[in-house]
Amino acid sequence: GHLNIDNRYNNADGDINFRTRTTGTIVNAVKIQGDGNVGIGTTTAGKALEIGDNSNTVGNGTIRLRGYSASGGYHDIVSSGDNLVFYRNTTVGLFMRYNGNVGIGGEPTSHKLLVVGDAKINDNLTLAATKKLYLDGGGDTYIQEAAANQMAFVTAGGERVRIIADGKVGIGTTI
Repeated sequence: GHLNIDNRYNNADGDINFRTRTTGTIVNAVKIQGDGNVGIGTTTAGKALEIGDNSNTVGNGTIRLRGYSASGGYHDIVSSGDNLVFYRNTTVGLFMRYNGNVGIGGEPTSHKLLVVGDAKINDNLTLAATKKLYLDGGGDTYIQEAAANQMAFVTAGGERVRIIADGKVGIGTTI
């Protein structure tokens, strides 16, 4: 046999609610709207599946994924304000800010990409012409393409070494 649950009105305007009661208060846990959208933790699903977190007063929506783990670990996907954060237990794995900035292992602020910890690149890393590869947080130590086919090494804001296209190297002088 089959179990069918139909909306009360048998039309697109009727909803199906799965509710629980906590200390006398009715809580809508899951809502299947007449249009077919499903809301968990929200009463107005705007997409086929929308998950909210009505128990969280700061407006975060959380999905927790838990598989077998000897350590009891879990993964959370959190909609935190306008940001999206992926956690392993309480440690940030991936943080995507509303403005497109991405953090791996931490929250990015003013940079497009933040990596906390070691990073490995298995292919080419290409910088646009005349862009700089900074080697410190002060912004005055970097490597850059100083001119076409010329590479400059800068420390303390001053150019210290330049290599030009024919292989000549200038140290502390122009070539």
